[in-house]
Amino acid sequence: MTTPPRITASELVEIVGALPGVRGIEPGIGSALRTIDARIRRAGEGAVHYGVVIDPEGGTITLEVGLERGAGPVREIVALLQRTVREAVTGDLPPDTVIRVKVQSLT
Repeated sequence: MTTPPRITASELVEIVGALPGVRGIEPGIGSALRTIDARIRRAGEGAVHYGVVIDPEGGTITLEVGLERGAGPVREIVALLQRTVREAVTGDLPPDTVIRVKVQSLT
């Protein structure tokens, strides 16, 4: 079992929401269910938030976001998201952590 990361999912929500081209976090059913489960069990609450899941054991971070149409190419915004999150978690998670960005909407 790995130690939980020092950065919380709530902190990542703030970081992601401040990036240009990102309209906000848009949780999908998967992160919503994981968040509810963590809160019911009172375990790993800092690793999940609606729209953000940090899985140190699986080596992944999943972000579910809505993007602004016309803010730039989607690939560039997603790459910026991944770089920014990787910088934020440096030292907390292994360097080979996979950062998945699920674009829930483009408006």
